[in-house]
Amino acid sequence: MSVAVMLSVLALAALPLLWSVLQRGHGDVDLTTTYKFDDDQYVFAFREFLIPVASVFFYNFQTMRSTGKFLGITGEGRIANNRAGAKIRKVSMMSYRDGEDPV
Repeated sequence: MSVAVMLSVLALAALPLLWSVLQRGHGDVDLTTTYKFDDDQYVFAFREFLIPVASVFFYNFQTMRSTGKFLGITGEGRIANNRAGAKIRKVSMMSYRDGEDPV
């Protein structure tokens, strides 16, 4: 199972409306990092290429909840540090054979 792909979809679903307005019409692939914290618990982070935004989330699949932070710089040059979290709902699963995980 590719946890990074599943968490990427969940993170995008949790983005606040503000960030989607700032990125209207733009599509890209961002840098992500995923660490397994414990069984069914993961730390997931992503960094944007085009705008100064990053986030760090803790996903707990035992309680089906996430919590984290969105970090960035506003148009006025101020630091934005916003809390975020969501209830998790698994919508799909992907499995890969050993040694065939996506890059």
